[in-house]
Amino acid sequence: MQVKVNFVNGRSEIASVIMSDMVAYERTARIRDWGGIDSETSRLTAVAFLAWHSLNRNGVFAGQFDEFLNDAELVEAVDETSALDPTTAPGV
Repeated sequence: MQVKVNFVNGRSEIASVIMSDMVAYERTARIRDWGGIDSETSRLTAVAFLAWHSLNRNGVFAGQFDEFLNDAELVEAVDETSALDPTTAPGV
């Protein structure tokens, strides 16, 4: 899963979310009572946390989660279905 982050300073980053990011969200969500990763009431928090954790893990964003929330303008999942399937020839 990939998440695009647009920062208030105009910079954009693509965060590649892996299993460790998702598990970190679940652990933090239980402690902070945020709700599950697909909970209607915490979807924005979940996507933002996954993006932050991925960027933090990769050394792209060094700040805490609350700092990330203040610096991020928009966080959205990248539509991976729009990419061409390399195993299927066009028009087939």
